[in-house]
Amino acid sequence: MTVPQAAGINAVDWISMASLRNDSPSLIPFSSYDHPSAMGSAITRPAYLKSWFNAVGSTTLLDNTNEIFPMADWKELLELAPYQSSAWVVMLVSASMFGGTGSTYKNHWVVLNDPIMVNGKPISSYKADKKPDLATASIDTKIFTWGNSNRELAKVRAFQHLSHFLKCFHGGIAFSSIP
Repeated sequence: MTVPQAAGINAVDWISMASLRNDSPSLIPFSSYDHPSAMGSAITRPAYLKSWFNAVGSTTLLDNTNEIFPMADWKELLELAPYQSSAWVVMLVSASMFGGTGSTYKNHWVVLNDPIMVNGKPISSYKADKKPDLATASIDTKIFTWGNSNRELAKVRAFQHLSHFLKCFHGGIAFSSIP
């Protein structure tokens, strides 16, 4: 049997994610995710992600994603800060965050692996009403992204300034540890 290969996606990643996706409710008018090039079928809505985590005993602690409008900003990023050290934090981002060009529309899920640092300080040390200068503030964190084995644990330094990161950030979901 030949495993479909496309755009550098590791076959084991594609099989795992496609299996999860195909076990989720139908995305009418999209069909089953039966090939890596079937991008419309690969759409993973926040509700699906929550059902996968909940199915293995995790609970949703926070969900500040928005399926219709790209509304996430500094406030939503800051809301995830209390969960960084004790929960799974999954963020909805634009894949262009990894150095690609094009749209900054939401199209990729990543898992936060380290606390977010802004200007060298933990983001949790900031307040919603006392945010840094977004145009000049630096951001540093580690995130896990599936799909390309070269990006397994990506150090997010593609953007020198927080404003660029926020253009690609579309909210996140915090989940309790899996029992």
